[in-house]
Amino acid sequence: LACDAEGTLFVADRANHRIRKITAKGHVSTLAGSGSLSVSDGKGQAASFSWPHSIVAEPSPKGAVYVADTFVFQIRKISRDGVTRTISIGAPPAAPSPLA
Repeated sequence: LACDAEGTLFVADRANHRIRKITAKGHVSTLAGSGSLSVSDGKGQAASFSWPHSIVAEPSPKGAVYVADTFVFQIRKISRDGVTRTISIGAPPAAPSPLA
């Protein structure tokens, strides 16, 4: 969960591969994510995620939301109008050595 200065909550809905937005008045909507297990940048439902996990929101009402898409080792930036773009791609952990 992440919260901005206006009390808007952002939820990384892992099992549904979406980022949810809950306003202070209780209105729930999908900020980004198609619901399908894949990875693509785009706006709103044109974007897709692979088990989004950690989430943080800039406190400003127009600030971005950042999500760790952990199974694909990516950091995704989502603008408040739902535009998602990948800003960092990490390497998967190395396999253990058979000699260890």
